[in-house]
Amino acid sequence: MEKGKKDIVLGGTTYSISVPFTLGQLRVFQPAFVRFGGMFDTEAKYDALFTAMVVALARDYPAVDKNMILALEMTPIELRDASDQMALASGLFTQKQFDDISKKKDASSGEATASIGASSTAS
Repeated sequence: MEKGKKDIVLGGTTYSISVPFTLGQLRVFQPAFVRFGGMFDTEAKYDALFTAMVVALARDYPAVDKNMILALEMTPIELRDASDQMALASGLFTQKQFDDISKKKDASSGEATASIGASSTAS
């Protein structure tokens, strides 16, 4: 992954985050993202995703904390899209892997309802 910035939209605001992540970020981000698992079906999974979001943003936006994340106004689709973008920015998935996962979901269900985090244990 080339060094640079990736944009993630949260609550209508675009955040440019540095990539690749530091090892310190990955140490917390990846386990949290795996616990999230791409499904929005329990509070624990939401909390894991919110932890991953704070870690993804913290390097460039040190004032961001979980309370700020919890105050964001987002639809479930926007949250899913943001989680997908964070997985790509973190390097857990390449764009090709993301596209392949999305195609499989579309073929099996007619629509992609879970984020790519549902397959993050494969990385």
